[in-house]
Amino acid sequence: MTRVRVLLVAIALVVAGMAVGAAGGVLLAPAPPRPPAAPSMVDIGFSQDMIVHHQQALELAGLVRGRLGPSAATVAATIENSQQREIGLMQGWLSAWDAPQVSDTEPMAWMAGKHDHGDADAPMPGLLSRAELDELAGLSGAELEARFIRLMIRHHTGGVEMATIAVREAALPQVRAQARLMVAEQRKEMGVLSGLLTAGAGR
Repeated sequence: MTRVRVLLVAIALVVAGMAVGAAGGVLLAPAPPRPPAAPSMVDIGFSQDMIVHHQQALELAGLVRGRLGPSAATVAATIENSQQREIGLMQGWLSAWDAPQVSDTEPMAWMAGKHDHGDADAPMPGLLSRAELDELAGLSGAELEARFIRLMIRHHTGGVEMATIAVREAALPQVRAQARLMVAEQRKEMGVLSGLLTAGAGR
């Protein structure tokens, strides 16, 4: 093999090595980060409506603050604290999404065809009427406590229905995760409240 041919072979090997290295670099380069998913109608609608739903729970708990027995008062305070925190979280989401804090559509439009709640006259599952809240405010003693517990169980039942649909239908993982947490917390609180009734709360 002549010196020229040897030189040409060496150059070819170097070029081939560079090509393989470049290809390897492309193959080994990390994939670009995926852009975050955009919120869906369910993410936005659930957040907007659950804020309203939670705000009524705060009103309900506020009506009985300082007027319940120790066990029921503890549950009411827990509900107030957790739902106030969740309201702030969902308001933050809506701001980050450049979505309105208050829905400009009919309540529960995001749940269309996905629910069959028993409160046919209520704009949202479990939402209480103004008359029911006014009636509660006028009660006292054992009657107040029993009525509060029953209303909060009904309110939570509706909230669980809403959150369960968000767990299944929401597009964003953080919304699904928070909805799943709401379901777990509210079911636990309903269990405690039901236990208080069984134990004779309000008698």
